[in-house]
Amino acid sequence: AETYLTQQVVGTSTHKDFKTSNSTSTFDAWGKLLSVRENTPGGKVDDRLRYFTMDAEGNILRRTEGTFKNGVFEQDDAARLRTEHMRLPTASTSRPAVSTARPTCWGR
Repeated sequence: AETYLTQQVVGTSTHKDFKTSNSTSTFDAWGKLLSVRENTPGGKVDDRLRYFTMDAEGNILRRTEGTFKNGVFEQDDAARLRTEHMRLPTASTSRPAVSTARPTCWGR
């Protein structure tokens, strides 16, 4: 069976109030999602970013949201609230699983 990973999606509209937007996904060597970067030229921010930390089976352990402004990843209070720690799917898990892994270089 063949498997496809979507790397980029471009959305356009003929409606005057909607802007063209690009969504670019990055994956590791095993096909696990690392990040999604959304860009709307002329929007309020350069880019909106979501980073993912996965377990060995590809389940999301943590999703971190923020923006990319002037080459720097930033999180305001609202983005910090949207950062989610996921629980492992076992009955013995009493706390959210947390990874301290951070991306070091994005947007190449």
